[in-house]
Amino acid sequence: GWSSVEFVPERPGIGRTPDLHVSRPRRRWAVECKRLMPSAYAAREKVHGTALAKAVHELSSQLGRSIVVEVKYNIELSSVPDDYLVRCVTEALDRRSRMPWNDEVAAGRVRPVSWGLVHRVFAHDFVYYGSSRMIELLSGAYIHEADHSMAARWRPAPGRPFYADAVDQASVVSWICLAKEAKNKKARHFKSILANAEGQLPADRPGVVQIGVESGSGAEIAAARHVRNILEARPFAPTSSRLRWVYG
Repeated sequence: GWSSVEFVPERPGIGRTPDLHVSRPRRRWAVECKRLMPSAYAAREKVHGTALAKAVHELSSQLGRSIVVEVKYNIELSSVPDDYLVRCVTEALDRRSRMPWNDEVAAGRVRPVSWGLVHRVFAHDFVYYGSSRMIELLSGAYIHEADHSMAARWRPAPGRPFYADAVDQASVVSWICLAKEAKNKKARHFKSILANAEGQLPADRPGVVQIGVESGSGAEIAAARHVRNILEARPFAPTSSRLRWVYG
């Protein structure tokens, strides 16, 4: 029902401006949009998880066995020994058992790749290598709140070098960190971004701040972040603007 929505030109070196002016008869509002990027902690955690998975991919390739490894870490990944995961996977393969392991560091299991599903799809489709779709095919399901790492021997599609036409050996490692410390560090709130956005709103009309938040770490962390955002936004006092609403 808003009859006018206009982008506001930036004025570098002159003054800060909102992103949008919206209006309809007798009502004018300013809107500033921001984005909360994933936390630096989450990025470091992904690096640690990928390093732990690399040794598993090398083992899988050396043995010529296609496997899916699913892990739930009980401690922060920075504290996991470098050879922990590959040792657990090696022991599981030696036992020829799909029974999960469970210790103070993590719980996990090893199972074969879902070749039936892979072959049915590759019979008529190309799949972007390393994509969530390929991980879904190899694993049989895609766990959205998990981080993933995969490696494979594959054949590029004719004329489409980033798409796979066939896969003959693969390994997938999917992991989640359940450590309370990790969850708190990843559930970063948006107080500093809110303060920055509020400074771009004018004083001559009411304002709205919209902050987009990535929630790749799963619903539990997103919910914790949402609560923290509410607690941070509720007492927030505008400095010079007429801020009325904050959307997260």
